[in-house]
Amino acid sequence: MARGGGFAPHKSLRSSVSRPFRNRQIRPALRVPRNFKSSSSIFRETRFAGRLLNADHLIRDNGRVNRTRFGGVYAATVTPFGKTGRVNHPALAKLVRRLLDQGLDGVCPAGTTGEFPMLTAAEKEMACATACRTARDRGTVIAGTWGASRAERAWLARRAEKSGASAVFLTTPYFYSSTPEYLLDWYRGVKRASRLPVFAYNIPQCTANEIPLRVLDILAGEGTISGYKDSSPSLPRLKSVIKLLMGRVAVFAGHESHFHLGRDLGADGFISGLANAYPLTVRAVWDGDPRAARRLAAIHAVVGRCGYIPSVKYILRLRGFPAGAVREPVSPLSIKARNELRRLEERFGPGR
Repeated sequence: MARGGGFAPHKSLRSSVSRPFRNRQIRPALRVPRNFKSSSSIFRETRFAGRLLNADHLIRDNGRVNRTRFGGVYAATVTPFGKTGRVNHPALAKLVRRLLDQGLDGVCPAGTTGEFPMLTAAEKEMACATACRTARDRGTVIAGTWGASRAERAWLARRAEKSGASAVFLTTPYFYSSTPEYLLDWYRGVKRASRLPVFAYNIPQCTANEIPLRVLDILAGEGTISGYKDSSPSLPRLKSVIKLLMGRVAVFAGHESHFHLGRDLGADGFISGLANAYPLTVRAVWDGDPRAARRLAAIHAVVGRCGYIPSVKYILRLRGFPAGAVREPVSPLSIKARNELRRLEERFGPGR
């Protein structure tokens, strides 16, 4: 940890009273006709803070102006491992290039799909650096910075900034329950560590901690978070957070079963693990294709039964991509699961 420097001394918790909203990421409002329909074939690119972003990030199909910096479809990238068990950085770079070539707006390395609990701090930092070098101005990188210690989280955030990431994200503490006061401190500490925007990430089925709406309201109101990903299986939860945060921070749907509704509800984008193997399908769902939504639902059902992360990696391996195995304690696939995934691949094929 020494090469990243120490962590700043702890500051006492600020007042839990939400201050008036001040979003430093706001762009000047765009005047859009009420019946305007955005199209990537018409609006290809626009620049924000020196980075290329699709204009669809700023204009939504219902005419609402998206005043946040982030939007579109991102892949929560897997972490390829080589035969020795080490992170395969050439394979990760190849994956990032392929995903951006197939129309995704960015990638999120070292997250849940990237097996962050099983990665060392150095592995998370290097995975994010590889993604940043590969993406450059072609796409956005939101870097995973989860760490069990305050010092590790701060170090990862600083390293992500140095590597050129556009933002950082991290879920809550896991296994042990956390108080609302500690969750506020958790995200404020990461925000203080660098100048990068921070995304809060809610996935209570894995962490046993759900971020209370009141905590999100405070974090958004004081400018601590600029984005939020919700991977809860609860659709009412997604509706509630979109209603609370719309126009204040970027809201991403993270549970594939909600993608077909997320955009209509007002989400700014998707962050998807299945996009590693099915980038075109996930992109088409965001573009409003109902057939793609049904296809994604069928894929999600099979992958959910078989085991999410090992299934995504296995599908990639079936196509010749060196995704490698999963790390313990993630369960490997059973023979039955492998057979079911082969049938899935025969049904939908590569490149979807």
